[in-house]
Amino acid sequence: MGGRGASSYRVIKRLKNYQRATIPRHKMTDYLLNPNGDKNKADFFKTLGYNMKNRERLKKDILAKLKMNKALSYGKNINGDEVFQVNMLLGISKKRMVATGWVIPKGSKAPRLVTAYHNKKLKGRSKQ
Repeated sequence: MGGRGASSYRVIKRLKNYQRATIPRHKMTDYLLNPNGDKNKADFFKTLGYNMKNRERLKKDILAKLKMNKALSYGKNINGDEVFQVNMLLGISKKRMVATGWVIPKGSKAPRLVTAYHNKKLKGRSKQ
């Protein structure tokens, strides 16, 4: 997270302004759950029990976990946007650690989901 080569981060209690976090609809329908898009992502989320039919459940689960998990703050990217990562345990039929990437655009206060993927490094740890 945080851009190519970014390794410097600090652990913070929660994603900044997590109550205002948004997940654009297209992130679910065109990116995370679309088997015609990134098949690996769609297959991964399918193994957790998420699909196009219950995409609102995935959205709800991600947003609910933001208030429970610490975040990694990577500072600002070259555009001046703040970049964060929040790791969370997600799943309906099976649980796995998922890294979610967030950006707070310059001039905004609302975090926006930009990516989510299986975080194999954490193997079940739910907090940093």
